[in-house]
Amino acid sequence: MRLIAGTKKGVQVLRWLKGERAASLLTRSLEAERIRAAAVHGSAVFVGTGSGKVFVSKDRGSSWEPMQGGLECDAVCSLAAGKGGGARLYAGTEPAAMFVFDDAAGAWRELESFRAMGPTEEWRGYADRLAHVQTIQVDPHADRRLYAGVEVGGAYASEDRGRSWQVIGDGLYEDIHVLTVDPRSGSRMYAATGGGLYSSGDRGLSWQPHPDEVGSLYGTALLARSDRTGRTVLYFATADGSPATWTRHGAKARLHVSRDAGDSWKEASVGALRYRKNAYSVVAADPEDPEGAFVATGGGSVYHGSRCGEFWVRIHRGETIRTLLAI
Repeated sequence: MRLIAGTKKGVQVLRWLKGERAASLLTRSLEAERIRAAAVHGSAVFVGTGSGKVFVSKDRGSSWEPMQGGLECDAVCSLAAGKGGGARLYAGTEPAAMFVFDDAAGAWRELESFRAMGPTEEWRGYADRLAHVQTIQVDPHADRRLYAGVEVGGAYASEDRGRSWQVIGDGLYEDIHVLTVDPRSGSRMYAATGGGLYSSGDRGLSWQPHPDEVGSLYGTALLARSDRTGRTVLYFATADGSPATWTRHGAKARLHVSRDAGDSWKEASVGALRYRKNAYSVVAADPEDPEGAFVATGGGSVYHGSRCGEFWVRIHRGETIRTLLAI
């Protein structure tokens, strides 16, 4: 399989076969770009950059072409591809806005009703960042339904592929990092936030923090998928404090795994990050194994986990990784 790793110095394409101790580097591309987001649809792979561009590869990451027309933003922070009704690619940006790529016109089109909510909802930035759409989730059970999370500014839902939006998130911490839908139930959702892990049983209308420790830790990454028996497995990466404190005190990064949709958790023994200054930046599904996953770190390491996080091996070490896809 190939791993598409988005780094601060472009895209790295890695080749890895299960059982091998290390992945091999196939190509480097877009080295002048800071990669912030990635998505896959069929044989096409997309990446979004910190300079406000989106590139597409139709040869599994070997070469890339820009798809820029109509996309006006400082940075592309999130990407998601729909499946029903033809391929639709959504981009979440900084400043906070939502765009969709119109195949017929060959250009991006803004979903203007999303940006219109900003003044009412009082989105806000932090440090040198403006408010931005950090996460987009296309509902795997109903392609017309979208979810988007603003950092910092809450969660939003659309029932008509982004033409109109409603505020959701009663009880949800407003610093949203990842939104995801349970693979077994479209009504159940999870959110990784700056204030811990939250869950919803009514498509995001109301939320509850997780009752134990994972309900209060700073969430850096989240993955939900089904194992071989159909149970929902959650991977939730956390750190102590916000990124501004990690240089001084260490991130104390941990990866928590639940095999029962969050009812109980076990800390995974991935890598010795507890006293280092970087956190787990992304958790990605293994497409060849429903009980396998990859986790990447801000320090540039990639680990593969099998049997729902029971066994881990480091397969790569390189640049700081912001996003990761396995294809």
